[in-house]
Formats: sequence, structure tokens, C-alpha cells
Amino acid sequence: MTKSSANVKQFAKVAWFVAPAVIVVPISAYAQTAPRVTVDVSVNGTADSNPFLEQGGVSSLSGTLQVDPRVYWEDETTNVVLESSLRMTQYLRRYGSDIGGSVGVRANKQLNTRTSLTAAAGFLSSRSTLRDFFLGSLGAPLDPVEFPEASFNDVTFAGRRTRIQTLNGSVGLNHVLSEDDSISVNALTSYSRFSGSDQFDYRTGSLGASYQRRLSERTTISAGVTGTIADYIGTKDGDARIIGPQFGIENKINERVSWTASLGASVATVDDPLGMSRTKTYLTGNLSICDRGVESALCGSVSRSAEPTSLGGIRAVTNLAIVFDKQLSAKDRVILSGRYGQTSQETSPTLLPGQGNTQLYGVSGTYSKDIGERLAFVVTPSFTKVVERRFRDEANYALTVGIRLRLGKLR
Repeated sequence: MTKSSANVKQFAKVAWFVAPAVIVVPISAYAQTAPRVTVDVSVNGTADSNPFLEQGGVSSLSGTLQVDPRVYWEDETTNVVLESSLRMTQYLRRYGSDIGGSVGVRANKQLNTRTSLTAAAGFLSSRSTLRDFFLGSLGAPLDPVEFPEASFNDVTFAGRRTRIQTLNGSVGLNHVLSEDDSISVNALTSYSRFSGSDQFDYRTGSLGASYQRRLSERTTISAGVTGTIADYIGTKDGDARIIGPQFGIENKINERVSWTASLGASVATVDDPLGMSRTKTYLTGNLSICDRGVESALCGSVSRSAEPTSLGGIRAVTNLAIVFDKQLSAKDRVILSGRYGQTSQETSPTLLPGQGNTQLYGVSGTYSKDIGERLAFVVTPSFTKVVERRFRDEANYALTVGIRLRLGKLR
């Protein structure tokens, strides 16, 4: 598919003007509350054997400056979090400089005793598949009190040194019907653009509804359905309509251990270049479990969904994540993590045989030592590998050493 400069300029304007607007509007409504502001400033040096997982990639040393501001507003009924990040990396060999950035907002509002509203929006621009879409986000490391969610990661562009730009937004409403029953509705939209000439920009929109019933103090079951539209920009090949019923359960085993699971199916009707359509059914679901202790946490999750990807068409996407977080002492902390992502191969006239069946593996360990209340020393070794059958089998060994300074309110 040919990329037009007009589309690129139009997307850039939308991203840079719409993203700040959707963030400022909800926050300004609660500006009268006193915010809590933190800013993490990190300076790192990294040695990579193949930083972008390219075929024929070379090793390089790099230096990175990263700034992560966060603003928190909270009162009796409202919680708003603004997160942003800017990372500037300079490589000493071949890859030159790289700039990545993100900005996003999450808000929760209790409208009354029975109804609550959630909303989120964000924009991201990045060229580092390895760092941003697999080992972690542009922002701070995973908080141990959260699940390491295996959310949808499009790994088909791994190893291409592709810049991706995404703009997304969501809104949800939850209403309590009775002491044990509730319903919820949600809507999501996204726009993904890739710089690679062999990749397809796409946008998606979905609308879902679900019903939840509490069986006991520890167990809740749910049933719902989601409808999704995927639209590839500039072509009808791969455009799809997806209907996905889902059934789930949440259970709290004890004060430390809880888990959630869901199982369903996605029925996708996909268009081809000749104007014909074909229908395929994918088994979908997810499982998450977490053991949270006072000084440690072990969380894992696995998911499978039907999603559009940068190579066109709808594919089965599998993601797995596991994180172990241990507070060794008052000043020492270790985080071990592993992630796996896979997209299945689909028949498409735009792909060669074997292309598109992409897998991405990775493990990392982070040791941090506090030097006073605001300064920390951080070291992170990692290993990542991308495999695309018959095309690539590339790995990256990396070691990052740096310091992190936290400004603003600590608590």
C-alpha cells in the first residue's frame, strides 16, 4: 500500500492537537483540587547486541535521557491520572538518534451511589518495538500491585525499525442494579500508523456490553458481547467486522491470591481485494492470577484475541506476561519479568508464504537501590528474540545501567 504524505501530515495534526485536548478537558474540570505531581528523570547507558532486532543488525552503545511527569487529582468521587513520557536516545553506531514520547489520561467519576464513569485517552509515537511494546512502556516500571496485563501487542512489525504512532480513546459506564447485579457498557476507538512501506495503517472501533452477578463475597461471574470494526486505510483488503461473546469469572482465594478468567469466541468477517468476504471463528479468552504479599508479588496473565495487524488482515494474537517483584530491604528491590507475543499466519495476497507468523520472546531483570529518598541506582540485563518463520531469527542481548531521580511529592 502506498503511503501518501498528505495522510501522514493529516495524522500528525490530529495526534498533536487532539491528544492534548482530550487530556486538558477532563482535568480542567477538577483543577480546583490540589494535584500531586511527580517527575522521574532517568539517565541510562545501554549496550545492545541488536537493539532493533533487525536482520543483520549490529551491536551499539547508547545513552538515554528519559523524563516521566505524572499528575494525580483525587477527591471523594473523582480520580484523574495524567501520565506522559519523553525519551531521547543517541546510538554510537549505525542507528543515530531516536526520540519517543507518549501522553495519556485516565479518569474515574462516581456519578451517584449506583453509577460510575471511566474514560481514557492517549497518544504514543515510538520507533523502539523492543523497549516499548515488549519489555515495558515508555513510563515507569510495572507497579507490583497491578496485574501484568497481557494486552494486545502487534508484534508483526518487530525487527523492522518501524515507527508506530497510535491515538486511542475509551469510555465506560457501570451501573449497579442490585446488591449482587450490575451492568456495564464501553466504547473504544484507535488509530495506528506505521512508517514501513510494506505495512498497513488501520483504525478500529468497538462497542461492548456485559452483565455481572456476585455469587458470594469472593466470586463474581459475567457475560457480555463486543462488536468491533477494523478499517485499513487506503484499501478494503483486510477490513473486518468482528462479533465476540465472552463469559468470565473473578475469584479471590484469600487476602493475597486472586484470579480472573474468561472464555469466548470472535467471529470475524473479513473482506478481500475482489470484494468477497470470508468468515472465520477464533477461540478467545484470558487468564490472570496474582499473589500479592507485603514485600513481594507474583503475577501472571495470558490472553488470546482476534485483532488487525500491521501486515493486514485479522489474526489470532497471543500474549503472555509474568512478573515477580521482591523488596529485598528498605532500599533494595528486584523485578524479574518475562513476556511472549505471537501473531498467527493468515492467508493474504500481500504476504509471501510463511510471512506474518511472528513470535517475540523476552526476559529481563531489574535491580534498583535507593540512594536517599529521591535517587536510585538501576541495572537491567535483558534478552529478547524475534522469530518469523522462514524470514528472521534475531536476538538482542542488552545491559542497561543508570540512575533515576524523582522530583515532586513522594506520597
